[in-house]
Amino acid sequence: AEATALKNTNPFKRVLGFASVLGEDGRAMHKSWGNAIEFNEGADKIGVDVMRWMYVAQDPEQNLLFGFNKADETRRRFHLIIWNVYNFFVTYANADKFKASKSKVKSQNVLDKWILSRLNNTIKKVTEKVEEYNAQASSLAIEEFVSDLSLWYVRRSRDRIGPAAEDEKDKLQAYTTLYKVLLELCKIMAPFTPFISDEIFKNLTNEESVHLSDWPKFDKKLINKNLEEKMT
Repeated sequence: AEATALKNTNPFKRVLGFASVLGEDGRAMHKSWGNAIEFNEGADKIGVDVMRWMYVAQDPEQNLLFGFNKADETRRRFHLIIWNVYNFFVTYANADKFKASKSKVKSQNVLDKWILSRLNNTIKKVTEKVEEYNAQASSLAIEEFVSDLSLWYVRRSRDRIGPAAEDEKDKLQAYTTLYKVLLELCKIMAPFTPFISDEIFKNLTNEESVHLSDWPKFDKKLINKNLEEKMT
């Protein structure tokens, strides 16, 4: 009413909404049924980043099933995986006294080339989908990348790093690659999971906040479609 009366214009250009939020048992939430979760209770017990991911990874045309068990599934599927990758990096980087600021290394290792290609392809897709207001496609692209990062890149790179790894050049390439991947990943995760992104980014860089960073731009030269297909 104010927009029409005072400005003679529409109050907004686009409305983003969801279908119904139901209890995880598929029924409408009611206190008497014991399946209603008040926001503050959910935020305290589930965590707001997990709650946000439950929403952004959901098809907004479908009803969202919300509850503590669904939240646990979401946390295991995404948040714990990215935190474990971060913990893996920090543990070994500290043991090897890795200094990121002095390490601008172009890796020749096929694993590094592959994960950087996947990273830049993911940045490209997330950017395109965010500009279309498509939160689900954006978040699922990030989730798929995190899965590849953990289950393939880190798993295949375990013997490349740490005090026991003997090839110092390859070790430096692995650390530098994973460091860069984590930083860029934090930037594209930031609108979706603002707290875990900021925690990881600040700890790795000593900068004030990931939310003060520019949105990353993908590097077309690092995208190798053939390599990604072969790795798949």
